[in-house]
Amino acid sequence: WERREGGARTRLPPDRAPAEPGATPRGHSRDVLAVAAADDGRTLLTGGGDARVLVWDLRTNGVVKCLGGHRKRVTSLALRRDAPAAEAYSGSSDRCVRVWNVAQRGFVETLFGHQEGITALDAVGEQSLVSAAEDRTLRLWKVDEETQLVFGGGSSPLDAVAMLSPTSFVAGAQDGTLSLWSSMRKRPLATLPTAHGLGGALTGGAPCWITALAAPPHSDVVLSGSCDGALRFWHADDAGRSLSPIHSVPLTGFVNGIALARSGKFVAAAVGQEHRLGRWFRLPEARNSLAIVPLDECMHAAPKLLEQLAQNGKRPMPAPWEADEVYGGGGGSSGEEDGGD
Repeated sequence: WERREGGARTRLPPDRAPAEPGATPRGHSRDVLAVAAADDGRTLLTGGGDARVLVWDLRTNGVVKCLGGHRKRVTSLALRRDAPAAEAYSGSSDRCVRVWNVAQRGFVETLFGHQEGITALDAVGEQSLVSAAEDRTLRLWKVDEETQLVFGGGSSPLDAVAMLSPTSFVAGAQDGTLSLWSSMRKRPLATLPTAHGLGGALTGGAPCWITALAAPPHSDVVLSGSCDGALRFWHADDAGRSLSPIHSVPLTGFVNGIALARSGKFVAAAVGQEHRLGRWFRLPEARNSLAIVPLDECMHAAPKLLEQLAQNGKRPMPAPWEADEVYGGGGGSSGEEDGGD
């Protein structure tokens, strides 16, 4: 997409032709469910219902590598958001997280633990990864040490997760609960039931699912999406153990993915008539589209985290690029199911 011109710059087409053994596909053969953009500005990863992770070169708009190995649909992708990193992560309905080397475009290892399909991933910090799944658990992975911490996410499957720092993160559930977590505690620091309200006739009176989450790395701001007609902003205070509303922006449809501009000037949201992982509900008045939401101010960062990073000699986040690129989001489908990206 070209934000300034307001239209699609390039369309990466699907590939429904029967795959020849050993041949690199030209695109996905089924719906695209996850997108992640690398820091080099030319590498894009996509995952879809065909159980593939495709690596695209945006200079040629072609697939340069097909990363296979998942047995079911790829529902989530993650690259480290606060610094360039060699690893990429893919989560699947086959219950596995696979680790990839982006530069070498090769497989590294598989992470096992979840008992049901993985729905969301996020990565902030060196070799740190958090995953959410339909088994109602969150897992915080230290990839290089091959260890994991397990957190019980509640009574409902989890659909979204976002890391604030290597030790804190937020999660969203199908019962509408938004929760704040710390690696130091097995229970959430704060919980907001029905954070996006009740769905009325759309959900039979049940709460609106949390369908997407995003957060600037090393910050205290969280963005959440659902189907209630609003993109919501929250202040996450781990010291005060609270989640409090900051702002909301009207947005009709299922918010299936959220990405933040590095400059902090805008948010890009993938909006669809249906949830990206299924056709349980439908909002016919919504448009399958990419919504650009301008922001008046840059996202603020938690003072304690900034102070700690400064003492360690590390930058809190990459410097803004001259153009308004966005932090790659895990969910990528706006409801279109033609296999195109």
